[in-house]
Amino acid sequence: MNKILFSSVVALCFVATSFAAGPAVRKAPDLMIQAVNSKIPTLASYKGKVVALEFILTTCSHCQQSCIILNKLHREFGAQGFTPIAVAINDNANLYIEDFVKKFGITFPVGWQRSETALSFLQHPAMERLMMPQIVFIDREGVIRSQFPGSDKFFEEAQEANMRDQIKTLLGSPTGAAKKAAPAAAKKK
Repeated sequence: MNKILFSSVVALCFVATSFAAGPAVRKAPDLMIQAVNSKIPTLASYKGKVVALEFILTTCSHCQQSCIILNKLHREFGAQGFTPIAVAINDNANLYIEDFVKKFGITFPVGWQRSETALSFLQHPAMERLMMPQIVFIDREGVIRSQFPGSDKFFEEAQEANMRDQIKTLLGSPTGAAKKAAPAAAKKK
């Protein structure tokens, strides 16, 4: 194999592995989220709180279920400093959010943003399929501690337990670092 071809194969393998592993722990970029009649405060304004930022499609049943779970966890942990935020990225999401919130009884902020902005925030390759929902857990210092795409085992049968573990860890940790444990579904086996 010639040197150029070998170098190209090695570079492609490196790029593929880095995307498969997911983005590293990093400072959350600020994000402006549009709401139905106003703007939700920017993500930076939630510093001091543990945030579950979830990118959704209002018509996706998995996203709807995930928001219902986050709503329950918001009632459970909101007084301790936990805030979920949902950001719809489907076309014309602004037309569907009000009904979405009413239908599912969502009590936390739900807004919308362009899908390109979500891809950039998530550091998701534009050429790779985006599986929904996408959830990012951010500590009190504004650092992304974990991120899960819709295809992750995190969203399988123990989704609520997995979310609860992330939230409890971030609320209880002075540094805000979430543990890098396997999802609860994997722990049962």
